[in-house]
Amino acid sequence: MLLRKPALILVLGLTAACGAKGEFGLPTTSGPKATAAPELTISEPAADRVYAEREEVELRIAVTDADTALASLSLSWASSLDGELAGSAHPDDFGNASLVQRMSVGQHLLTVTATDAEGNLSAASVAVTVNGAPSAPVVEIQPGEPGTDDDLVAVVVGGAQDPEGDPLTYTWSWTLEGVGAGDTDTIDADRTEREQRGGWWWWPATACKTAPRATRRP
Repeated sequence: MLLRKPALILVLGLTAACGAKGEFGLPTTSGPKATAAPELTISEPAADRVYAEREEVELRIAVTDADTALASLSLSWASSLDGELAGSAHPDDFGNASLVQRMSVGQHLLTVTATDAEGNLSAASVAVTVNGAPSAPVVEIQPGEPGTDDDLVAVVVGGAQDPEGDPLTYTWSWTLEGVGAGDTDTIDADRTEREQRGGWWWWPATACKTAPRATRRP
């Protein structure tokens, strides 16, 4: 049979000469209740979204906090490429906030940070890319002084350059006096004789997102 060893309890007391007895305890104190950090999520844009150059980037966030009025939270917005961004300083009463801004060409890590009055903070990030537009190609229409039996041929004499180094393709669009007249690089001679009537032939060449134009009077 096993016997359990009795617990030892120590009591500290003080007995005065007259027989009165007092007991001592150590007071305990507690500090203010710790508060939790805000919780923040990014709803827009989706991760790895690609924007065209000069297109506005819209960043939308939602924040919650169990201990602090949402509109009193402080927000900061930043891009790894452009630095501090001019977003809303505080969310609205529902915890929503947004930023709309054009950003420089390149890859961005966008970060939003929410901070409460006690200094608790949380952050959320999303990566996006702003795709740079290519430069305008240098173009001309050949021959320089066409006759009625000559085809008009649009020739790229200086290619467009893409800032990211991506390959480019060209699209073609001819107009005569503002009316669409072709979508290849050549206008046949029989058409120039039949349709020109002393007007202007326009040849815009498009490389990706740009539409530069070259003109020549046949």
